[in-house]
Amino acid sequence: MTSRNSRCFSAYYSARLPFIGKTISLFPGKVDGHWASFCAGTGLPLSYSLAAGKVLLKPVNSYLSRKGKMLRSLLSCLVLEAGGKDPSAFAPLVSMMEIMESDTIMIDDMIDASPSRRGGASAHVLYGCERTMLSSGMFYYGCWNIFSRDFLPVTPRQERKALEWFVKRHLLTSVGQTEEIYYRRLRRLLSEKRYFQEISSRISVLSFGGPLYLAGLAAGFTDRRLKILDELGDYSGLAYHLHGDELNLFPRSAEWGKEKGDDIISGTMTYILSAAFRKLGRRDSAFLKKCLGRKGLERRELEKAIGLIKASGAVEENRKAVDRLCLRCSELIRALRFPEKYEKLLEGALGYMAYERKK
Repeated sequence: MTSRNSRCFSAYYSARLPFIGKTISLFPGKVDGHWASFCAGTGLPLSYSLAAGKVLLKPVNSYLSRKGKMLRSLLSCLVLEAGGKDPSAFAPLVSMMEIMESDTIMIDDMIDASPSRRGGASAHVLYGCERTMLSSGMFYYGCWNIFSRDFLPVTPRQERKALEWFVKRHLLTSVGQTEEIYYRRLRRLLSEKRYFQEISSRISVLSFGGPLYLAGLAAGFTDRRLKILDELGDYSGLAYHLHGDELNLFPRSAEWGKEKGDDIISGTMTYILSAAFRKLGRRDSAFLKKCLGRKGLERRELEKAIGLIKASGAVEENRKAVDRLCLRCSELIRALRFPEKYEKLLEGALGYMAYERKK
């Protein structure tokens, strides 16, 4: 994770953002010809597509219009280029990565009852849970159709393998979300192994497996490389998530997209919280437990809880876990045997996601 790799990635990031923003406007930025073309490609009648667009477009577009970090689309561009492909020929795929992320975090926000995302109200707050759930499902499953010959220069075999990936990941995501609810309700402390297993499942689609694996599949990589990309998506997603757990409690930027301490307020049992419980004395542990999942938690109580977590040494334990994950990611990046330029860009992306990200 050298500073040189970080600078290379930053320059690549800046250069690619305008293109990524343009791809997002293709689908489903507006209810226009692009949207109608998409629905035609999936076999939906135009009358349905226009009605569904008017009703279901707004929740997902409330996230897309705020434009997050767009890292997933960026990683897809990087992998396509590493495979000798021009990302502009795969614009629907690049767009699809950001749409899938928005779809999954809409559901995640409902489960956590999170009031905000990306500096604005969450979709379920704006449009209600029923409409938000239908919007998420419509566009998430719609993305299955993007990886097809109607939209991309891919073969029937690539289509089939993409569908297999989607089915597996959707199952894992459902299991992981169920586990999160189970652990939250039981206030159960999680070991590193158990937490990693739950998060790896829960963020299967939300994380970086899709952008890396599906872009590699579209680029025509071997099964060996695809397996490495899938694994790299898991490990880098875990490192990103653990870093995010720390930022949730100690945001480094006013642009942090959720409420400070949202995990405590929602009662989400993160690795950093589990580490704090193991390290705190009985009295402090009892206070922290009392704060978990309390929607009306007062600011002074929240700050005290965060202070206890910081004093416990849980932050340092969380960072050591991130370090171990990143070491494995670096091994996987080298195993890909990409051209040196793209190896450095992947290392730079990993450093940003696991250490440098502020929002």
